[in-house]
Amino acid sequence: MVKAAAIPDSLSWAVLIILVPFWFFGYMYLDSVIPNTYGISKHPLFCLRKKNLIEKIRASQKVKAHDPKIFSRDDPIQVEGLIKKFGSFTAVKDLTFSIR
Repeated sequence: MVKAAAIPDSLSWAVLIILVPFWFFGYMYLDSVIPNTYGISKHPLFCLRKKNLIEKIRASQKVKAHDPKIFSRDDPIQVEGLIKKFGSFTAVKDLTFSIR
C-alpha cells in the first residue's frame, strides 16, 4: 500500500492566499466582458486600452449636431445639447435631435 505524501499546512495556506485574489479578479473580468441582462459587455482587452483611444473612437462616431436628417429647426420638438449627470457619472452627453 502506497501512502500519499503529506502536504504541509503552510503550503495549503500559501496556495489559498494566492488563489483567492486570482479567482476574484477572474470573476470581476468575466463579469465585465460577458454581457448580462442589465448592462453592456466590454471589449475583452478593455484593461489594455488607453482612454484617449476610446475617446477618439467615440468622437469619430459622433453624428453632426445639425445634420438635417436628425435635427431641423422647423420641427415642433427640439432637443439640443442635452446632458444628464448622476454625481460624477455622465449618462447622456450632447444629445441633439428633433421630432416632427
